[in-house]
Amino acid sequence: PASPPAPSDPPPAASAASDRPEGGTVEAPGGGGGADAGPDRELERELLDVYQHLEERTYYELLGVGRDATPDALKAAYLERVKRCHPDRAVRLGLAEHREKLEAILLRVREAFETLSDPAARAKYDKGLEGAVETTPEQVGAMVDQALAAERAYQVAVMLERQHRLDEAQRQADEALRLQPEQGEFACMSLWLQACRRPARASVADLVPKMVEAAARVPGHERAQMQAARLLQRAGRANEALEYFHRVLRRNPQNVEAAREVRLAEIRQAKQQGGSSSGGGLFGRLFGKKDQ
Repeated sequence: PASPPAPSDPPPAASAASDRPEGGTVEAPGGGGGADAGPDRELERELLDVYQHLEERTYYELLGVGRDATPDALKAAYLERVKRCHPDRAVRLGLAEHREKLEAILLRVREAFETLSDPAARAKYDKGLEGAVETTPEQVGAMVDQALAAERAYQVAVMLERQHRLDEAQRQADEALRLQPEQGEFACMSLWLQACRRPARASVADLVPKMVEAAARVPGHERAQMQAARLLQRAGRANEALEYFHRVLRRNPQNVEAAREVRLAEIRQAKQQGGSSSGGGLFGRLFGKKDQ
């Protein structure tokens, strides 16, 4: 399924992905307001009602769209929900005490967007709506707690990887995956850390099929795509890795790491062809460079 877009430009987050989630971290929308102006009680009532009935509402109801909603309508609805329910915005509006509830709402909204944006997943979901079984409040609470715990473990794994504390990061990533095995970005993180913990010259070929499959589940998650690219690169599958770097760069032209890899590939190709790499290729087109 598609990974949700960030409010500024369709996800996460990341870069939670390069440093968001994708998986998603959504940048807090701008705007005025703040705790000094007093809590927004109307918004508070609305959000608490959504939270109270979070698992009872269908994905369509959560996004506020009809069963015939187009991909563009889904994206617009998702972005609107993110802007309205983002925890950072709630803090500015004096609703900091509800931050965890808002995080739960956003996780569910993200799940709704990802499912309905994927034709196969959407068809399966639609088929299951008719035979849906009601969940108890206790089950709902347990599901929300599990989702939040998984997301927290994933974010801790991201932080620990940046600190090169790979063994600890691996444990956190595996815990996130245990709690939410369907989340592709959690699987990508776990597989990437497994590769990082191996000796430099050790083969990682056995991890590649799982990584490709996991990354395919979250094609818009920037970090997951970068991890897939790096793993393929290490496995000696440079052309396939380049496709992932291209994918990331098309989605986020500001991803410096992906841009560098694409540029280096164009330089190597130009040298092989005996030509110039000054303005051609995806990198040049993205940044408006022209042949001299």
